[in-house]
Amino acid sequence: MIDGQFVLVVARDTTLPRLSLDSISLLGGSDAPCSAVDSNADFAIYQFPVTACGTRAMELGGYVVYENKMSSSYEVGVGPLGAITRDSHYELYFQCRYADATVAALAVQLASNNPPMPVAASGPLMVELRLGSGQCVTKGCMQAQAAYTSYYGDADYPVTKVLREPVYVEVRILGRTDPNIALVLGRCWATSSPDPFSIPQWELLVDGCPYQHDSYLTTPIPVDGSSGLQFPSHYKRFVLKMFTFVDHASMAPLQEKVFIHCSTSVCQLTAADSCEPRCSRQMTVQCTIDGQFVLVVARDTTLPRLSLDSISLLGGSDAPCSAVDSNADFAIYQFPVTACGTRAMELGGYVVYENKMSSSYEVGVGPLGAITRDSHYELYFQCRYADATVAALAVQLASNNPPMPVAASGPLMVELRLGSGQCVTKGCMQAQAAYTSYYGDADYPVTKVLREPVYVEVRILGRTDPNIALVLGRCWATSSPDPFSIPQWELLVDGCPYQHDSYLTTPIPVDGSSGLQFPSHYKRFVLKMFTFVDHASMAPLQEKVFIHCSTSVCQLTAADSCEPRCSRQMTVQCTIDGQFVLVVARDTTLPRLSLDSISLLGGSDAPCSAVDSNADFAIYQFPVTACGTRAMELGGYVVYENKMSSSYEVGVGPLGAITRDSHYELYFQCRYADATVAALAVQLASNNPPMPVAASGPLMVELRLGSGQCVTKGCMQAQAAYTSYYGDADYPVTKVLREPVYVEVRILGRTDPNIALVLGRCWATSSPDPFSIPQWELLVDGCPYQHDSYLTTPIPVDGSSGLQFPSHYKRFVLKMFTFVDHASMAPLQEKVFIHCSTSVCQLTAADSCEPRCSRQMTVQCTIDGQFVLVVARDTTLPRLSLDSISLLGGSDAPCSAVDSNADFAIYQFPVTACGTRAMELGGYVVYENKMSSSYEVGVGPLGAITRDSHYELYFQCRYADATVAALAVQLASNNPPMPVAASGPLMVELRLGSGQCVTKGCMQAQAAYTSYYGDADYPVTKVLREPVYVEVRILGRTDPNIALVLGRCWATSSPDPFSIPQWELLVDGCPYQHDSYLTTPIPVDGSSGLQFPSHYKRFVLKMFTFVDHASMAPLQEKVFIHCSTSVCQLTAADSCEPRCSRQMTVQCTIDGQFVLVVARDTTLPRLSLDSISLLGGSDAPCSAVDSNADFAIYQFPVTACGTRAMELGGYVVYENKMSSSYEVGVGPLGAITRDSHYELYFQCRYADATVAALAVQLASNNPPMPVAASGPLMVELRLGSGQCVTKGCMQAQAAYTSYYGDADYPVTKVLREPVYVEVRILGRTDPNIALVLGRCWATSSPDPFSIPQWELLVDGCPYQHDSYLTTPIPVDGSSGLQFPSHYKRFVLKMFTFVDHASMAPLQEKVFIHCSTSVCQLTAADSCEPRCSRQMTVQCTIDGQFVLVVARDTTLPRLSLDSISLLGGSDAPCSAVDSNADFAIYQFPVTACGTRAMELGGYVVYENKMSSSYEVGVGPLGAITRDSHYELYFQCRYADATVAALAVQLASNNPPMPVAASGPLMVELRLGSGQCVTKGCMQAQAAYTSYYGDADYPVTKVLREPVYVEVRILGRTDPNIALVLGRCWATSSPDPFSIPQWELLVDGCPYQHDSYLTTPIPVDGSSGLQFPSHYKRFVLKMFTFVDHASMAPLQEKVFIHCSTSVCQLTAADSCEPRCSRQRRDVVAAGRKSSHQLTVVSSGEVIFTEKAETVPPELQGNPNLVE
Repeated sequence: MIDGQFVLVVARDTTLPRLSLDSISLLGGSDAPCSAVDSNADFAIYQFPVTACGTRAMELGGYVVYENKMSSSYEVGVGPLGAITRDSHYELYFQCRYADATVAALAVQLASNNPPMPVAASGPLMVELRLGSGQCVTKGCMQAQAAYTSYYGDADYPVTKVLREPVYVEVRILGRTDPNIALVLGRCWATSSPDPFSIPQWELLVDGCPYQHDSYLTTPIPVDGSSGLQFPSHYKRFVLKMFTFVDHASMAPLQEKVFIHCSTSVCQLTAADSCEPRCSRQMTVQCTIDGQFVLVVARDTTLPRLSLDSISLLGGSDAPCSAVDSNADFAIYQFPVTACGTRAMELGGYVVYENKMSSSYEVGVGPLGAITRDSHYELYFQCRYADATVAALAVQLASNNPPMPVAASGPLMVELRLGSGQCVTKGCMQAQAAYTSYYGDADYPVTKVLREPVYVEVRILGRTDPNIALVLGRCWATSSPDPFSIPQWELLVDGCPYQHDSYLTTPIPVDGSSGLQFPSHYKRFVLKMFTFVDHASMAPLQEKVFIHCSTSVCQLTAADSCEPRCSRQMTVQCTIDGQFVLVVARDTTLPRLSLDSISLLGGSDAPCSAVDSNADFAIYQFPVTACGTRAMELGGYVVYENKMSSSYEVGVGPLGAITRDSHYELYFQCRYADATVAALAVQLASNNPPMPVAASGPLMVELRLGSGQCVTKGCMQAQAAYTSYYGDADYPVTKVLREPVYVEVRILGRTDPNIALVLGRCWATSSPDPFSIPQWELLVDGCPYQHDSYLTTPIPVDGSSGLQFPSHYKRFVLKMFTFVDHASMAPLQEKVFIHCSTSVCQLTAADSCEPRCSRQMTVQCTIDGQFVLVVARDTTLPRLSLDSISLLGGSDAPCSAVDSNADFAIYQFPVTACGTRAMELGGYVVYENKMSSSYEVGVGPLGAITRDSHYELYFQCRYADATVAALAVQLASNNPPMPVAASGPLMVELRLGSGQCVTKGCMQAQAAYTSYYGDADYPVTKVLREPVYVEVRILGRTDPNIALVLGRCWATSSPDPFSIPQWELLVDGCPYQHDSYLTTPIPVDGSSGLQFPSHYKRFVLKMFTFVDHASMAPLQEKVFIHCSTSVCQLTAADSCEPRCSRQMTVQCTIDGQFVLVVARDTTLPRLSLDSISLLGGSDAPCSAVDSNADFAIYQFPVTACGTRAMELGGYVVYENKMSSSYEVGVGPLGAITRDSHYELYFQCRYADATVAALAVQLASNNPPMPVAASGPLMVELRLGSGQCVTKGCMQAQAAYTSYYGDADYPVTKVLREPVYVEVRILGRTDPNIALVLGRCWATSSPDPFSIPQWELLVDGCPYQHDSYLTTPIPVDGSSGLQFPSHYKRFVLKMFTFVDHASMAPLQEKVFIHCSTSVCQLTAADSCEPRCSRQMTVQCTIDGQFVLVVARDTTLPRLSLDSISLLGGSDAPCSAVDSNADFAIYQFPVTACGTRAMELGGYVVYENKMSSSYEVGVGPLGAITRDSHYELYFQCRYADATVAALAVQLASNNPPMPVAASGPLMVELRLGSGQCVTKGCMQAQAAYTSYYGDADYPVTKVLREPVYVEVRILGRTDPNIALVLGRCWATSSPDPFSIPQWELLVDGCPYQHDSYLTTPIPVDGSSGLQFPSHYKRFVLKMFTFVDHASMAPLQEKVFIHCSTSVCQLTAADSCEPRCSRQRRDVVAAGRKSSHQLTVVSSGEVIFTEKAETVPPELQGNPNLVE
């Protein structure tokens, strides 16, 4: 500055690791004015006079120069054997030069230890070029990525490559960590010698871009954030095709090496400069020595992109002038220079060959002009030859700019083609698959069968305007190619299906899901194949069919979708033989027409009923003389006229009648004159939908209608409707009949979360007057009006709605209707108004303010004498089986359900049918019926049971004149019985699975049981060895506690299960061991989707045929399968599974072979299959011929492998022995093994043609107890090298997915970069041992005992005097390791050792060492280190305290906000940094109330950290639930040494209770249950067990939940309830002692407790026999506090409750009325039936830590106890 001031701005990011701005000082120090005048987290600003802060002045070259130096201090960690730092060392010399009035500023020198400042530093740059050696080893791998996963090392050179083989090159900056610089490649070239300037050379890159005159262009490979590199901009990668140099004279290849060189520079990355090369996209032209043009042209050559198909040369675009290769982005041309219209000329001593490449373009010609949307591309190119030299030249490139897109008129290129695609996978839609491929010219004529679908597509060609749409006008067929020839047949008319075709042509929508770039450019439709018929003879013509369409283009706008408006009116056809054919759609009316309600003049019985129908259409066909048709003569025609109409349902209420059905009428005719036929639809009448509106009322409550619509896939309309609402301007709102109307009623202007809106009655009227007539009920007492056929549906409003006060809202949805004239029953075209009566309810724990709506069955009676009943599964408990329901007249039609789903069944039948009884009663004709359910009875030897509900309902319809009333008279259902396993006859079925896999990845063993062979499929044919899937199942049982058990399963050759021959499949439910193809059981569990999996058994066998026992010839007979079965009762102790032996299988073949199958599970612990050998060893043929993880199979001649032969009892016996080796651990005091010792003698016995196998002896030792073997232990320490490559990856997990190998060392790390260390046991498989780390430390040499050293872990715990604590990383079952306890992992921040004298960083290596031992895991010992949670105290050389305190220092956790020092908690005594778990303090040792003293040659600075705690004061005592924390800490200084000491830690521990009975038989006890499964609720689990007398006093941590239960003993009256009055705590067993603390008052939580005691509801779900005899609540543990000093009292806590008993009645639930108002008024209303009784607990204490004071500080007067 001109006035002589330095102004400096320094950033944290100046160095890496980041600079500590607080550590900066100038030559004159860091006090004002030399301190920062302003700073934030990222920058500090300094301003001071050039004559201050130690500035040195000098005269230099005519300038007065002022020079100063800015430097940062750095923290050095000093250990007993060395010193380290992790801070950057930063120095900057800076100057101001003054001459006359000019001022210049200069930064002279910047010094910082590695890493450097983040600038683009000039000078020497360490850059490395290396070749990638990685290979793809997995499917789908990209070689261009895999190549750079590893690199050739020095030992690999020279690397050998085949010509044209890719060479992957990487150039990278070394030793820089500045993310703002980028490596830039200039020129890259190759030479045949190491000298980069030698000749010959070949260009690879020029200015970072591919050398354009190389036939095989070098390709740059992008390097970005997805590469996993820390600084991607420091890397450049490219790939070239291998080549060899050629002698320039002889052109012979030189067998020399190739060396690659690159010139590089560094670029500063900015927002304006990405440092990427600007490579031209122009076309590449090459000329070969043998006279060929080679051209590569890209789509990106022009904008818009060039159409590569439109390119041609002067000689056209046919071969050899067409592209020889192409892809989506490039086309390659190669042709002789004398071909394709090339012009030759002589120019300046060269023979010049010139051609031109151009693109065609489409022109749209309209009445007022012509346009194009295509780029116009022209390129003149040459090859120049002189002697042996060749030159290529691109002369001129012309391309037009792209125009604005418009809908061009004029000629349009449109193509019609037929789809040929076929469905090849299950679930495929043929209408989609058909358009995956198309018939080509060579495929025509295409042959189709009559009525086979023909898939047609019409599309616009060569247009890219997304705003135009193809429109079909007329589509028709002819029998010749001439579209105007006769005959013709219409397919589409104005784009709509031709209505007079019996098989309507069907348009297929084409939208964004089709995968097409411009879906609006396509139209698709499908027709059924036909043939033309001779008009005279009506004989089919065997001619071809040609399809034609007229088309136009439409401009898409928001108002015009360009779709045809196709009428939804009914189709009427008249046949020559006098038949009406009508097709009527549900969509004919709005709301949709009920197809079941249609009738003709003659009714709806056959032949007047629909002959076919689906969900959307109904088809009628009947003679024109039937179904009430009227005949007349009209204008020379005989006219047949009928009428189709729909009935509609009328709901009659006490104040009006309504309908929600469309009223549909259609008069239609057939007109006949001679042989001509005409059809006419005369008149269509349907009622218009009415309109509703919302009337407000006098209350501050608003009723409004939701208008929101679903706009995304998967949206729920019931939620979307309430995202917006109709406003005043929107009314009247128009709705279609049956369209949902979404209603919301809400409280306005209230913010009380404890009130709820309650709806009473909601109703509709036809005028705004809510009391006008007619009316229709919607809700009654907040519940749906049961006499409405379309029940109004309440929509829950809860916290998920996003509303601030959900209880202030009520929502429901009704189906739109219109009122009906009560006399004529005609629909009234009037408006509908909705009204609701409302009130407000106080939310309490006992009252949710929700209506109690009955689940009873709905009964309705129609005017035309029909019962309509809706019955729900939930009508009874257990749920009703809807299939079991019958009426008095049975369950056959019309008495069966007319519709049903999983939850409801609907019945509709005449009141005179189904056994209905008629009677006269009080002026009414009463029709009464009864609905009941059948139930299954299990009959056993000692009784009979049922598990089904018994359901009976008498219901009536009462008729008087025109009024109708429905009445449900009586409902009876039995309570569900206890489940037992019924004995008696058991229905069991054996069936064979027939399902097949049809999708990729399907498991046949699962798919087989998706379908089964039926009776008509037998006999089933199977190929030998083909799997046969068998299922045996129990029929007709629903007991989940029984299981089917298979005994023996066998096969016979006849249906008689006892016939001969037989073959065993299963024996006692286990595979028959003497079958070469063992039958395999298939597990059936919950994943099978079966309701009762235990009722099923499945197995698979390989198909076989029986063999004649004498001739051994196969018998061509059938095979029948049989099984003996029984039922087993499932218990916790018995899973009803068979116990199948795991012994080895031995087989002997006729041709003299042993076949053995041995399983890992043969022994315990599991056998190592690799350790098995025979008497003759384990080499072939004595080795396993096949194996997997669980089995090994051996096959060898009986004379081989050391087999011994003998003669025994007429047999030739061959005997061998299989044994396993085992590992022995030898220690100084003994030897052990953990492996099973396995021996098996086995034999094959031969006599004549018979063969027998025998396993003689099996010996295996019992598994030993797992111990931690002593002696040498193989332990490995390795460093993790894995990197996160996906979003959301955790680096602490990813690091251990790969490891550095020997070739990777030394590993380079930046200071403070994490180093991931793993120590593991090698070669042990004992899961009961754990690796224990003792001390882990670092040295600067490989010798673990060398100096210096630095501690990392001490006794397995982080070394507390390291500013960057080493962090252990847990290794558990989630790691995927087989033995997680054999591993220890930790991470440290990288550092460098510092010279102990000069404190200068040492540029040496760091070596890590650990001492280890093995620990035996037991229930009592987890082998984890006990690391102190005490606070960390550090003292810096410059006189600062640094403290780190954790929330976990105390139990309950410490509140970090409550901590203060002796000098308070304001700066600098407040935390300088904190997170959820830790707080960090840093302040001078002379600040914050620190006391100084001289002690034993040390200057001792001592302070105290303590926490405040909250005290709750009641009328009879005071308590706290907070930990009381105190810590005295010191820094001791003597000369240059510093020591830190934590002197005393005091924290109170949590308290306790026991059970005392009183005069009443009432007990108070504490729950001790714990959650042991995922998703468990602790408030439920706590009461699964209780503390007993031996457990008291119970210890609890402060704020830990204490679960209390009070219960009545010895009573079985379900009509009484236990009532709690007052519950309180004392510090002694005397319930009347002082102090006391209230827990419950009148059974309600004490409101002046910061942690409210919480009652826990006890209801039927608790599993208790008498839930009302119990009361439960939970409190947070506390301790009493001395009322005077407010100090926590180390005393016990006892809990007491006063109790009484209350008589349960319908009017009194005996629950307390708890509210936020005064409870003394509310509690006075109930009188108990017993006098007050007090019940008490035992003591509850809280835990306490014992802390000791160091001996040297005992007696210190400054310490407080």
